[in-house]
Amino acid sequence: VVIWTAMITGYAKHGDFSRAIQFFAEMERNHVLPDKITYVAVLGAIQDLEQGRRIHVRIQETGYDTDLVVANALMKMYAACSSLADATRVFEAMDHRDVVSWTSIIAANARAGDFPAAMGLFRRMQLQGTRPNRITLLELLAWCDDPDEGAAIHERAFASGLRSDVPVCNAILNMYAKAGRFETASELFERMPVRNAVSWTAMMAAMVRAGRHDDALRLFRDMEDDGVEPDSIAFITVINACSSAATARWIHGCIIRGGCDSDTAVSNAIIRAYARCGSLKEAYRTFVEIKERRDHVSWTTMISAFAEFGRIKRCVQLFREMLLEGVRANEVTLITVVNACAGASAIKEGRWIHDCVIGYQLERSSSMVATALLDMYGKCGSLEVAARIFGELEQPDVVSWTSIIAATAQNGDGSSAARLFCAMQLEGVRPVDVTFVSVVAACSHAGLVDLGKEFVTRLRKDHREGIELTLEHCGCIVDLLARAGRLEEAECVIDSMPFKPTPAVWMAFLAGCKAYEDISRGQRAAAQILGLDEKTTAAVIALSSTYAASDRRGDGEALRGLMADGCLKEE
Repeated sequence: VVIWTAMITGYAKHGDFSRAIQFFAEMERNHVLPDKITYVAVLGAIQDLEQGRRIHVRIQETGYDTDLVVANALMKMYAACSSLADATRVFEAMDHRDVVSWTSIIAANARAGDFPAAMGLFRRMQLQGTRPNRITLLELLAWCDDPDEGAAIHERAFASGLRSDVPVCNAILNMYAKAGRFETASELFERMPVRNAVSWTAMMAAMVRAGRHDDALRLFRDMEDDGVEPDSIAFITVINACSSAATARWIHGCIIRGGCDSDTAVSNAIIRAYARCGSLKEAYRTFVEIKERRDHVSWTTMISAFAEFGRIKRCVQLFREMLLEGVRANEVTLITVVNACAGASAIKEGRWIHDCVIGYQLERSSSMVATALLDMYGKCGSLEVAARIFGELEQPDVVSWTSIIAATAQNGDGSSAARLFCAMQLEGVRPVDVTFVSVVAACSHAGLVDLGKEFVTRLRKDHREGIELTLEHCGCIVDLLARAGRLEEAECVIDSMPFKPTPAVWMAFLAGCKAYEDISRGQRAAAQILGLDEKTTAAVIALSSTYAASDRRGDGEALRGLMADGCLKEE
């Protein structure tokens, strides 16, 4: 049994789990009885829940299930197989528990997303006299998203004498940083007696998340001055703080000197940074330099960069090159290039990408890719194809519904867009803010004022239930009412909206004033627009046209005279 157990243990430790399980099965076929050490070894190799349950039954038959070490291994196995219920049953059935038992069940709950239950077990553990160790605390801190609970773990860690434990301090620091407790994280960082690359990186990441890019770069300099050598993760973090190509070049130079330029993830971050800073040329140069070690992220990042710069043909060409090099496109890459075609209304290129999607059999199996195609065809005016793709989706989500509603509205069929919105609700799919923008805009352009107002009422109800009312919503409502001549209602919306109206909102209102020859309200709208941008002429032209239509040509000519004298600039 010793030799068999040693072989199973060796395979399991080296990650060859299938061989470990095969040896266990062969051991049983040879009528060699496993002992508790064998069971602990094979439990560490199990990844299939049903297989784990079968071995659990054999353990119960031998009586080893009452052994503390075996029970702990059973718990870990069930947690690894994502069966929290089974892990909990094993835990609750244990007569005796040690710190490993408690840590295992706490970690299982935290990793399953039930952090409150994990904290409850943490408190119960202490009440029953078991003192948490650093592993217990590290597990909790890794999954903690509540800074108040994190503060309690912090207090317990320091009370346990772990104030100088660098991994524990790093975990506490990272917890506060992720929770947005920037000042607390900074204070802890400054007081740490020993700081390693992880400590510095956690603090830099907090600064980047807070938008304090200059502080992150300053901290990077301090890190180097302190003699701490940045690793790949530190470089990836700090390069996200670069807001200029010059800064990106400086960090790139540090990366080369630090020997991390051979790390593909770092190179991908460099490409992304150059593109973000407006240097497409340097982004592409870096992409070319890593020719032998490009991965999906490299290709997708470069394709996305060309798309953002409006280089759609180059974007599609690069996608072709990727396929020619034998790199199989994944969902993210396909969605990136499809969205690029959608943004440029490049229907020819989009159809070719669609053929690739069909070749990969992703049109029906990937709802995200299908929705991207749907959106692309809608923006390119091919509503029939968009509708076919939507109809083939097994379970359209809110993104799919919103895309087909927007596509239908953009192609001038407001009535159908409104019907789709109602159908979405009947299917139990809850609309989001963008959905409301699309359907209200559709009603506005189709003249369906009363129906549009019904949707607005629903929007206000959903706003109270969690949907955020946006300036775009308010603009759509004003446009809806103004187009229908309900200028008094539109004006009330402007006066009561919780945002400062933009020139676009006032222009929508002014367009209605022009159409319905409401001079007094038109004057107010024009004055508001000029107050926001005194050099704009769109408002003056619209108001001048209103005067002309209502036999006040003299006023209109006076306004146009201002433009002729250069007091107003034409856009």
